[in-house]
Amino acid sequence: LASDEHLSINARLARVVLLSHMIAKKTLTTPAQIDIQNETTFDHFIPQSANIKVTWNKLLTENTKLDTSLSIYRGWASSNNGATISSPTTLIETHAKENKTSNYVTWTGNILFTPAENDTSKIGWDLKTSAVDMNTLEDLSRTGTAHFRSEKAALFAQREWDASDQWSHYLGARWEGFRSSATALSAPTATRPSDVLSP
Repeated sequence: LASDEHLSINARLARVVLLSHMIAKKTLTTPAQIDIQNETTFDHFIPQSANIKVTWNKLLTENTKLDTSLSIYRGWASSNNGATISSPTTLIETHAKENKTSNYVTWTGNILFTPAENDTSKIGWDLKTSAVDMNTLEDLSRTGTAHFRSEKAALFAQREWDASDQWSHYLGARWEGFRSSATALSAPTATRPSDVLSP
């Protein structure tokens, strides 16, 4: 790297395992009979994630500086739970499993131009995409899937200058666009775009 630039990289990994098991025995007494009911339940939850962020700063010219960062995140989470209830006359079993993945990418940055001490101009951007997928299994058969997507973009430009010690001027504009979609099992895809321009 040159003396007028700085690069930093941060990475993080995380994983957690939560396990729960329970065994219970109940005695049900009625005038006609005595039933012994056994209950067994389990619950497993395992979330994990990976994240990396890269930041870069560079002096492009004597009066122009670039600041930008890129962040990538990926997460997984799985849950598995079930129960078994048995007695001499009945047997009930339930089982559910869910998997979820999340992906996010964010890129932000700006270019700062300072031709004079009392005159500053800046242009910048903010881009983000996200995706979430979920799959659900109940009693060992697929019962539901869902997919969510979103995209966001923002661009801005601004200028600040001091006309005198008593007067400062600000001028700028910002545009933002957003698009999202959702898809579920046996359902049509729903899409929603929007954008706004503000001074």
